[in-house]
Amino acid sequence: MIAMLVGHTLRLRSRSNLIWAAGMLVWSIVIVAIYPSISHVNYEELLKAYPKEVLKAFGMEDAAAFSTPIGYLNGELFSLVFPWAIVFLPLGVLNHCLPAAEERHFLDNLLCTPVGRWQVVAGATLAAAASLAIVLVLLWAGTIVSAELIGVNLGYSDLARSCFALFPLASLIASFGALVAGARGGRGMTLGFAGGVLVLMYMLPVIAAFEDSFEEIQKISVFYYYNDWLSNGIVWGQAGLVLVVAAALTAVGALLFERRDIAS
Repeated sequence: MIAMLVGHTLRLRSRSNLIWAAGMLVWSIVIVAIYPSISHVNYEELLKAYPKEVLKAFGMEDAAAFSTPIGYLNGELFSLVFPWAIVFLPLGVLNHCLPAAEERHFLDNLLCTPVGRWQVVAGATLAAAASLAIVLVLLWAGTIVSAELIGVNLGYSDLARSCFALFPLASLIASFGALVAGARGGRGMTLGFAGGVLVLMYMLPVIAAFEDSFEEIQKISVFYYYNDWLSNGIVWGQAGLVLVVAAALTAVGALLFERRDIAS
């Protein structure tokens, strides 16, 4: 039954996933195409003009990283633009399967069939994860092909690392949406709460760059680890822990969903 729910959702979301992947890919291609014209820039001298706190806040301390194609792509897109864009993909899938379905009175009809509530949540979560994976793979493949045609060597594994780093980050933010959708429902509430968590987690490392008292507090933010993954490589234990926390929050959401009334 879960496989049927996932397959049905992916078919309904196929066009949306392709549009999402195309939008991110176009952005990525533009940045890759720009790189040859700015590759001669001395970033070490350029970054000296900025305060150290600002550079630390936005992960720009290593000037040498910007002199490489993947470093430039990470700095322009993966450090800020793509994290904020991609998190709303799995959130959109969860909203489609739970709050939106409830508001359209589709959910109560679905639950009249031999399907458990936890299966609905599991199906929505797996469909969201699959959609996320599909878009990231398309982004990786399209960017690699485009870079080869342009003559820029991004590195297959380096770009794969950057794309994969988005998966646990987006999964964790989406899990807060699943938690709210399970507890109360409502598309606005789900997106609003998850968006608030996203803003808070993003701001903690930024504030820590200016205020030493936030040095330890920032470690509860997934961006603290994500920024390090982009710069130094993925720490698989950390990424796995983030995914475990996301799964736990989703499981709590499923438990709350089992216990509340469904709008009919």
